[in-house]
Amino acid sequence: MSSEKLKINYSNVENKLQEIESGAKKKLLDNGNSYVTSVKKIASEEGAFKENIESTLNDDKNLFVNFSNLSGKINAGIRNVCNSFKKLDSSMAKDMQKTKKASSKK
Repeated sequence: MSSEKLKINYSNVENKLQEIESGAKKKLLDNGNSYVTSVKKIASEEGAFKENIESTLNDDKNLFVNFSNLSGKINAGIRNVCNSFKKLDSSMAKDMQKTKKASSKK
């Protein structure tokens, strides 16, 4: 083979290698960009998921506070009813004593 042919073949091989290298770099860059986009999308979804969890926790906390308030009101209502029965019982006992005194005087 002549030196000229070797140069042409070497040049062809070199050009082909450059094409392959350029294609490989582009493919790596595209894959890298795709990977970055995927990571950003996942991070965004995780952010939305975190916001949903925080919102749910706040809703649960509000529900607990509302339940606690309601429970306190129910307990206060029960105490009021019990106090009313105690007053009624005391009033009835006084009335019974008055009635006994009045009947014993007769």
